Amino acid sequence: MPQKFGKEERLCSFNEINNLIKTGESFFTGSFRVVYLRSEGEGKDKILVSVPKRNFKRAVDRNLLKRRIREAYRKNRPEAARHSGPLHIMFFYTRKEILNYDSIEQQMVHILQKLH
Repeated sequence: MPQKFGKEERLCSFNEINNLIKTGESFFTGSFRVVYLRSEGEGKDKILVSVPKRNFKRAVDRNLLKRRIREAYRKNRPEAARHSGPLHIMFFYTRKEILNYDSIEQQMVHILQKLH
């Protein structure tokens, strides 16, 4: 089982991000606001991680949180094939303090169970 998190799993396209924000469904859980949209066709799930500059002024802190969130997703992402197509997911970190990796991973497991 490959343990990489490559470019094909990152949500980069401006049009896809815009579509996700406009038509996606969202929910709050723990420290995250999650926006998701089932896309058409084949492929892998794609994610986008956002940590607001308003809450974390230092880029070091924002990057630390983004790395932790991506790693928690990578370790717990579902490998099962779905019939409804891949998901586009956006994670907004909403807390004002930096959580440790174990807390983020626990919340990520809960989010992924809810999505799939």
